[in-house]
Amino acid sequence: MNRLGFTFLIFLCGVSSAVVGQDVNCGTGEACQPWLDDGTSSRCYLNGRINLRFLVDTPSDVRDEVSGPVWAAYGFCPFVDNLQLFRLTGAAAASSIVTKEISNETIETISSSTKPRYISVFGFGRSDSKEYPEKGVSNGTAVVSVLGNSVCKDPNSVAVVNMLMLSIGMHNGAFNYIQPNTVDRGNSSSTEEGKDSKASDGHEEAGKVPVQPMMVGFRPTCDEVDRCILSPGSVCIGDEPGRKNCGVCHTSTDTLEKAVIQVWTSYFGTDANGASLLSGGMDPLSYKRFAGSRLVSDLKSIVSGIQDTLGTLKELSGSQESNSTNH
Repeated sequence: MNRLGFTFLIFLCGVSSAVVGQDVNCGTGEACQPWLDDGTSSRCYLNGRINLRFLVDTPSDVRDEVSGPVWAAYGFCPFVDNLQLFRLTGAAAASSIVTKEISNETIETISSSTKPRYISVFGFGRSDSKEYPEKGVSNGTAVVSVLGNSVCKDPNSVAVVNMLMLSIGMHNGAFNYIQPNTVDRGNSSSTEEGKDSKASDGHEEAGKVPVQPMMVGFRPTCDEVDRCILSPGSVCIGDEPGRKNCGVCHTSTDTLEKAVIQVWTSYFGTDANGASLLSGGMDPLSYKRFAGSRLVSDLKSIVSGIQDTLGTLKELSGSQESNSTNH
């Protein structure tokens, strides 16, 4: 049962890749933007496109050389309610490597900046800063890279997340900005909570009080004692205990340039027509809760099963060739 469940999760997931600076191309249809409070025009529909943009901080020693913030930007236009895996190629390097010209020679080094770098999702911030989520406060951001002094026990290393879980929760196709005293920074498990606080168009009349959209943002992949849930040997990276994410320590620019940050994205709630969004029950964290400690053995069994099948097919193929030769 568990093995089949994870197999289906792998095959149902849509994998998309992007490189730094890739534009959002949504084709002829306009992608929805559920954070906009403009009636029905920006709402999301089941299997319709959504405008999804990730912004990855560059090190402060890079930002100091230019005016204003610098990001590595990644754009996607995925279908709403498809379980999705986004591969951000070059994001690990962009968040951790400093490139300088010295005597007409290009030198790449790991940034020595002590300031953490974040990944943000455009439009996923609180009601007072929707477009650019407030770092360290909003669920729409997460630490993506940090100097390895405390995490990796190596001052010449950097710790970078390798997998993130992003939730996109909607009520009638729009973000639900809840009362601050109803749900704290943690994500709730139900879109029913906070219904009474909403206006009739699906958006709360929040006034001047900043509120977080319900079930929107990054979910921690480390547990409450900062142990990686999906890979016990990984380090945990973040600015808040109990809400960190799994990561890997790097000591060279070569491994950073090859590293890829992956973002699993799933959907909760309802679309603009009231249809239920169901992909939220199929992401790896949900499967981990279902499979428990058997997750690793399930993965090994799946890989072993594939290898056994390939071996059998090879033997059969060899046998058929032998029979053909004898005839």
